[in-house]
Amino acid sequence: MTDWNLTQWLIAAGIVAISLVVSVWAGGRITTFVLRRASHATDASNPDDGGSELAADLTGEGAVTVIEVPIEAPLGGGRWIGRIERFATTLAMLTGYPAAVAIIVGIKGLGRYPEIRKSSNASEKFVIGTLTSLVISSVIGALGRWALTSL
Repeated sequence: MTDWNLTQWLIAAGIVAISLVVSVWAGGRITTFVLRRASHATDASNPDDGGSELAADLTGEGAVTVIEVPIEAPLGGGRWIGRIERFATTLAMLTGYPAAVAIIVGIKGLGRYPEIRKSSNASEKFVIGTLTSLVISSVIGALGRWALTSL
């Protein structure tokens, strides 16, 4: 690698930049698509992005009052976390340090633990989104690494 000429350095920089952009941008699109498909497959009545649901309030006097209860959207901020996750995973693969992916997953899991512990919907989204995101970014990073070593 130290014997590279300027052209090879520029090509390598282009490979790294393209790998990172494709991983973050296309990986986000694909992950969103998979999460939506999984959401519709499991329970189409469960909203992804908040909203409200109806609940019955039993007053004890024989009357039932229907109230609207806001639903908190599970895993807020997931897009930014996913972008950072894909960027870091692709970078780890490009640099030949795939063990860093375990650190990335660990940090993400610890940060999300309170949310995923409370809701089965959130934990399901976490697993599906994380696995999809990691597969995409790992494959793109490995392809980029292969291209770099082919220079």
